[in-house]
Amino acid sequence: MTKFLGVFLTLFAATIVNANQSIFFNDQAVFNTTETTCLAGDVLNCNGGADGHHVYEEEIKCQIGGEKFKAFFLGTHSTFGRHLDWEPISYMRFPIPLPVCPGNGFVVTKEDYGKEELEKLKKVIESKPYKDIYAQKHATYYLLAKIKELNEEKFDDYWWLYLNATWEADNCKDKVRYKEYALETISAGTKRLAELKESEELYWVLKIVTAEMYRRIGDFKSAQELVDKFGKPSLEDKKETNEYFVLAKDLLQKAVKEKNTDRVPITDVRDDLKQS
Repeated sequence: MTKFLGVFLTLFAATIVNANQSIFFNDQAVFNTTETTCLAGDVLNCNGGADGHHVYEEEIKCQIGGEKFKAFFLGTHSTFGRHLDWEPISYMRFPIPLPVCPGNGFVVTKEDYGKEELEKLKKVIESKPYKDIYAQKHATYYLLAKIKELNEEKFDDYWWLYLNATWEADNCKDKVRYKEYALETISAGTKRLAELKESEELYWVLKIVTAEMYRRIGDFKSAQELVDKFGKPSLEDKKETNEYFVLAKDLLQKAVKEKNTDRVPITDVRDDLKQS
């Protein structure tokens, strides 16, 4: 079975590229076919299927129940920066759907689980609350977040799972689900932000992302309030990174002023911003 655990863990490994390429938390991508449908009708993800190159398909076995099913995995790909909602810019849309067992909705994140771990997770996915959630055909990252929450796992980055879920909803043009996931991102992101210091890069990422979520759902008042309180990034010995966050904030300010709810790439258009 494909060793996708390593890929999954890169979700939480922050790497600075440069001011033009943005800050990367994850290089997952998905090939975007011309026809978009919910995968197997079980989850909300409209990125289509495998192309054999950027994304490939492989059969795996569900650790709970033993069901065999086909899942998608990341192949070769390139990214060219970020949008204000931190989704990478590419010829593909993000993210690839996480493997979800069709029969019971268990989200597979690694090849091997401990016996006690599986017993706890089995209770979660067989519980009425989770069965009700899975029956509603949610995004794969939302399902993972809910499994972790119902399993009472201590986890710092729920905001990141919900943010990925917004990308999945955005791909499906599902505004209702997008708003639901955006509000979850704001809630989890605000909580995480309170635990960080201004000297940490993630602090500034979350300042952008939480305001961006308000903008994308049309709550321009709340977005503007957060932009007004943004502050000045002053990460030590990281001039380009500081400038990048300022650029993102300026682009966010411009989009809020224009009451724009569309995706906005973080690109260097400072001259345009000065004239606006």
